[in-house]
Amino acid sequence: MHWGRPTNKGALQTATSTGDTTTKGTPAYYNAEAGKKTAYDNAVAAGKVVLAKDNATQTEVDNAVSAITNAKNALGEDQLIKVRSKPRQAQEIQQLKQLQLITMPKQVRKQRMTMR
Repeated sequence: MHWGRPTNKGALQTATSTGDTTTKGTPAYYNAEAGKKTAYDNAVAAGKVVLAKDNATQTEVDNAVSAITNAKNALGEDQLIKVRSKPRQAQEIQQLKQLQLITMPKQVRKQRMTMR
């Protein structure tokens, strides 16, 4: 007996196959913390279990897709933080260099300025 609509596993099929091929080759995956990689790998593995399940409900499929998506997005968070902070780091380094010049003894500062 068939109740309701059939379960649509298309999005889960895409999420699990992309996880094995495309995502693991990205800088976001490569540069992510080990814990985030493990979480992503586990989400993909769990998604494959749901995908192979003949009687999986749409809720199970949707939850698996959501878990993979969230884990994938978490991989890229580190990248965004690094990219956004580089200009700020460069600015802080420049400020420290200027402060160092100001606080140096006059003779050392003079030598440094002529070396440039």
